[in-house]
Amino acid sequence: MATPQPSLISTFPLEGGPHRLSWSPDGTRLAIGFGNGTIAVLTTQGKEVWQRRVSEGAIHCVAWSPLGNRIALATGAGRAMLVLSSATGEEHIRTSEAAYDVSWAPDGLRLLFDASGYNAKVLGVIDGGIVQEFSARSDWHPKTVAWATQGGHLLIGYRDLLVLDESGTTIKLQKSSSRLAGVTWSPDGKTFSAFRGDGTLEIWALGDARPKHQINLPPVNYDFTNHLRWSPEGSLLACEAQDCVYLFRPDTAEEVARLRDNTDMAFSPDGGRLASAAKDGTVRIWDVTGLCASARPAASAPPIQAYLARQAATVGRRSPVAAPASFVPQLPEASASCLGRVRLKIQGDDDDGGNLTGVAITPDGAQLLVGGKKGGLRCVDLRSGNAVWEFDQDSGGGSDLSVSLQHECLACRQWDNKRISFHRLRTGEVIDRIEVKNNPWAVRWSCNGEVLAASLRNSNTLIICKPRSPEFTRRYDGLSGATGVAWSPDDRSIAVGTRQGLKILSVETGVIRSSAGNRQSVGVAWSPDGQRIASGDEDGVLRLWDAHSGALEQQWPLRVEEKDMGSSSTFFIPDIAWHPDGRHLALALHRGGSVIVWDTVNGAESSRFDLREADGKIVRAWRVAWALDGSFLVSSHKMGQAAVWDTRELSMRSLPGAKSSQTLLEPLAPALSALPAALAAMHRLQLDPP
Repeated sequence: MATPQPSLISTFPLEGGPHRLSWSPDGTRLAIGFGNGTIAVLTTQGKEVWQRRVSEGAIHCVAWSPLGNRIALATGAGRAMLVLSSATGEEHIRTSEAAYDVSWAPDGLRLLFDASGYNAKVLGVIDGGIVQEFSARSDWHPKTVAWATQGGHLLIGYRDLLVLDESGTTIKLQKSSSRLAGVTWSPDGKTFSAFRGDGTLEIWALGDARPKHQINLPPVNYDFTNHLRWSPEGSLLACEAQDCVYLFRPDTAEEVARLRDNTDMAFSPDGGRLASAAKDGTVRIWDVTGLCASARPAASAPPIQAYLARQAATVGRRSPVAAPASFVPQLPEASASCLGRVRLKIQGDDDDGGNLTGVAITPDGAQLLVGGKKGGLRCVDLRSGNAVWEFDQDSGGGSDLSVSLQHECLACRQWDNKRISFHRLRTGEVIDRIEVKNNPWAVRWSCNGEVLAASLRNSNTLIICKPRSPEFTRRYDGLSGATGVAWSPDDRSIAVGTRQGLKILSVETGVIRSSAGNRQSVGVAWSPDGQRIASGDEDGVLRLWDAHSGALEQQWPLRVEEKDMGSSSTFFIPDIAWHPDGRHLALALHRGGSVIVWDTVNGAESSRFDLREADGKIVRAWRVAWALDGSFLVSSHKMGQAAVWDTRELSMRSLPGAKSSQTLLEPLAPALSALPAALAAMHRLQLDPP
C-alpha cells in the first residue's frame, strides 16, 4: 500500500518572505520570522494579529513558549536575542548576545540559547537574568541548541555535539569536524537527531555510542540553523535541506515524503498539520494525519481543567506532567483549623473598618501576598513561614491584590492614594504606578494575565489597563457605584457589581449584554465552567445567576450572630471566590467577620472560620482566595492581618462513598495532574536570591 502523502490545506501570501515558523501551544496561531527582521503573529487562516520590526537582519529562530505567553527570537548577525509578549508583540527582554538558536525549557520560564563566544546560556524569563552558563568543549562557538520536553536533557551543537543534564553534567560529547546545522529531541527525550552542514542527518538513542541511523542529504548553509523538527507524537522527523523539506520515519530512517521549495517547517501541537515557509513568499499548511497514525485534533479541555490551566498560565502543554506535591503551610499562630496568620507592620485604625487588608496567592501556591489599606506589603513563603520580601507602610500597599504570571507582577489598589501600583513578584519592587483620579475598589487580572480590570466606585467607571502603558486599554462609564469585578474564564466578558445590580459587559464592545438583580453587588465571582456568577449583595444574601441570561438561579440569606455585628447594623459580602471544584464558594463577611465556605449544591454552610483576637472578638474579614488545588483557603482581615485555613477535607465530604480523607480533591486529580512543571520551576526561580 502506498504511503499517504501530505495534502495542502491552505496557502496565504506574505510580503517580505517568511523565513522561520513556530506554532502557538493551542494550535490557533503562527509566529513567523522574516528575512528583513520582522516578526508577525497570524491566525491559521492568515489573518494578522500583530507585526513589528525587531532587527536589521534576518530572524534566525522563532520559538513560542510552552506557556503560550511569550515568543523568543534569535537574530544572529543582528546581535540580539529577544523575548516578546505573544499577545501584543511588546518587548519583554532584549539581550546583546549574537544568538542563532533558542529553545524553551518545558516549564516555559527558562530559555537556552547559543551565546556569543564559546558558551551556551540559560536565561531566566521572569527577571531577564542569566541563571546558568555552559562552557564550550570546542574551538567553535555554539550554533544550535535544544531542550528536551521530557527527561531534563539539553543538546548544544558546535562542531562537536554536547549532551548535558540540567545541572550541567556532561552525558555525551561527540567529536566531529563537520559543523552542526540543527539538533532536536524526540518528544519522550530518549532519542535525538543532529543535522550537519555536510548533509549528514544522524538519529541517536541517548545512551548509544554510535548513531542508530545516518542519512545523506544535500549539504546546507550552516549559518542558518534550526533545520530539524520532530512531530509531537514522535512518528515523523522533518529536515530541511536546500529548500526541500524531507519527512522520515525516525525508527527506520525511511523517507515518506518531500515538500519542495520550502525553507522551514513546524508541526502543529496536535501533530496533524505541518506549516511550511515557501520560497514563493507564502505560508502553506499541510494535512499530515495520514502519516501520523496517532495524530488527531486536540480535544477541548474539561472546564475545570481549562480553568486551572489558565489560572496557572500554562495552557498549551500536550503531555501531562506531575503537579507540585501538596504541602501544609507552616505559619505562626496556627490552631486547629487555622494553619497560621500573617501580620503586617502597620499602625492605626479608623471607623471605616480599620486597615482593611488585601491577600493573594502566587500561581504556584507557594507564597502568600498581603497588603494593607494604609500601607505595608509582604510576601511570605508558605512552606517555611519566612518573609521573602517586605515593605513598611510608607512604601505603599493595597487592600485588594491580584497576581499575573504573564507580567510576573502583583497589582495593588491604593484607595487613599487613588492609584494602582504594580510590583515585581520576585522582589516587590515597584515597576509602575497608574494614577486613576478616583478611589479604586477592586483590581482583577484577566485569566490569561494580560490586562487588569479595576473598578472606580466614585466615578462609576471600569477601566482596563496594564503596567508600562501610559493610557487605559479600555474604559467603561455609567456603572453606578462599581465595586466587585470578575472575568469570565474565556476573558470575553466582565461581571461588575453596581448599585443597580450585577452588570455583564462584553470586553470587546463595552455593551452590557445582561443585567442581574437590582441591589448593590459587592463581591462577584465567575464560576470555573463559565456558566454561573455568584454575587454577595449589600443585604447579606448570596445569589447565583445564570452567566448568559442574568436569570436568578439560587439565593441564600447568610446568618450572622448579633453579638458579632459590632456597633453597625449594616452587613455585606465584600468578596467571593470559587473553589476549583466549581461547587463551593468562599465568602468574606465584612461585619460578622467570619469566613464561610458555602456548598452551592446542598445550599448550606460547609465550614465557618473565625479569626479572633485574645479578647474573643472576631477580626473583620475582607478578601478570600483559594490555593490552586483547593487544599487551603486564605483570608484577609482588618488591622493588616491574613489567615490560612485548612480545607483538605472539603471535597471528601461531598464525595459519595468516600473512604479515606488521604485522597485529596479526587475529582480534580486529572486536571491537577495536567498542570505543567512550570509551577514548581516558578517557585524555584522566585525564591532565588536577587
